Amino acid sequence: MSDVRRHMAEHRCAYLLASLVVFLISGAVSKRSLTGDLIELSAFLLVMITAVASMAEHRLARVVGMILALPFVAAYLLAYANDPRMSDRPSLVAAAASLPFMVLSFWTTFTYTIRRAPITTDRMFGAAAAFLLMAVAWAGLYAVAELVQPGSFRTPPELATVVLNDLTYFSMVTQTTLGYGDITPARKLARSFAMLQSSAGLFYMGAIVAYLVTAHSSSGWAGRDGGPRSGTEG
Repeated sequence: MSDVRRHMAEHRCAYLLASLVVFLISGAVSKRSLTGDLIELSAFLLVMITAVASMAEHRLARVVGMILALPFVAAYLLAYANDPRMSDRPSLVAAAASLPFMVLSFWTTFTYTIRRAPITTDRMFGAAAAFLLMAVAWAGLYAVAELVQPGSFRTPPELATVVLNDLTYFSMVTQTTLGYGDITPARKLARSFAMLQSSAGLFYMGAIVAYLVTAHSSSGWAGRDGGPRSGTEG
């Protein structure tokens, strides 16, 4: 059991990043149906499980994380119990309920990535995972905007309303400043969130790259045994 825990601790962010990629892919390929909603829910729960597991060094954060995950699970279960077709609004409520958990997950992953220690492959994965967690957290914030001000987003004709995977997609293209224009913010609250996210995304990418380069130059790259290895070692 100790070997399993050690393996999980050494690769916590790799598993978290993999689960986030699975969630993003599931949202892209699943259709608006009960089956598609269940697939997306399962992928989101996988993200939550790996995120809690990645908080191995923070027992309090792990407990708080499990507590913060409960509103999302409860919202989805109640939505399915009341409407087996899983209408759009309960999906938005569940996305909004996930916001506190995603903020905590981002913070613990980000602080793990920038801590003072030799750079490891897993911390590189952590930098990527934190970036994706930021996007998922903003998707929850956009869900709040849509619940507070219905019609906060303009969508293509084939999308009557926005759901979780639509908001996650919009969040990703906003954070990376791609801005395809197929989904756009239509109300002031959503527009304000979008401006803040695009600024935060640019700042994160610039800051994390600068940090990792500086940390690698000063402390080197960690070897397989976890000890520091010189960056100029041939």
